[in-house]
Order: sequence, then C-alpha cells, then structure tokens
Amino acid sequence: MKPTLLAVAAAIVSATPLTAYAVELGSPYEASAAFYAALSTLDLSAMEEVWAKTGDATYVGPRSTTVTVGWDNVRAAWEASNSAFVSRTVELRESHMAINGDTAWEVGIETGTAQRIGETAATQIRNVTANVYQLIDGDWLMVSHVVHGVPLPPATPVAVR
Repeated sequence: MKPTLLAVAAAIVSATPLTAYAVELGSPYEASAAFYAALSTLDLSAMEEVWAKTGDATYVGPRSTTVTVGWDNVRAAWEASNSAFVSRTVELRESHMAINGDTAWEVGIETGTAQRIGETAATQIRNVTANVYQLIDGDWLMVSHVVHGVPLPPATPVAVR
C-alpha cells in the first residue's frame, strides 16, 4: 500500500528518508508534493523517483546560466546542487495547476530556506517556478523544472525606543 501525502509530509518532519516509502504519483498534485518533499530532503534517490528518465527532461535552477537537457544531465545537476547544501526546505505557494490529457503544468512561488556548506546560517529562498509533468506508464512524472529568483520583500523596520 502506498502512503498518502500525509505520510510523505511525516517523512520530512521525522527526517525519515522519502525513499523508505513507495511514492504515490497517481496525480500531478501528488507528483508535485513528492517533488517538493524530495527537494527538501537533499536525497538524490528521492529526486530520481519523481523525474521522467527521458532525453526531453529539462532543468533551469536559480543559479543556472543555461538549460540542462536530458535526464542524465538533469540528474547530475541535482547531484551537484544537493552536495552544495547542509540543509534546504522549499514549499510551493500561490500555485496554479492545469491539466490537459497526459500533460500538466503548474506555476507558483517557491519559498523556504537553504544553508550552503561553509555558511554559518540559512538564507531565505523565494523563486518563481514553472513545472511540467507527464503521465508516463501510469505515473505523473516531472519533465521540466524552471526557477527564477525574485527579490525578497524588504524587512519591516522595527522602531527602537
């Protein structure tokens, strides 16, 4: 029996690796939740569960200077990205998803925190994102993830008395 999204969320909270569960990818909403859970675990095998292993897979990260094309290259990009962080938590907010046949796409705002190796504190994350999923052999899998950093809102000044 595959777990519900609640089990995936529990895996994050309890620090149990996502790969300890069979990931349910029966809808693009579940695929999105599994992707963001994998993104927050820094576990490459969890990321592998949610991606289509095709030559058409594409990735553009917040620091990318080019488009990464093909699953092998996308996997290598995630491996390099994951190895650069001590921790990373990301949530999708203000999301909108549309589904047409065997293709789904969503846009939204990613928010969270990340701490790079060698840094003493985590920094805030705020990205605009566009994700594309395809129904492949009964599972909804990510085929494209594009993010672009956006400025964080200014801090609210605190009056000193």
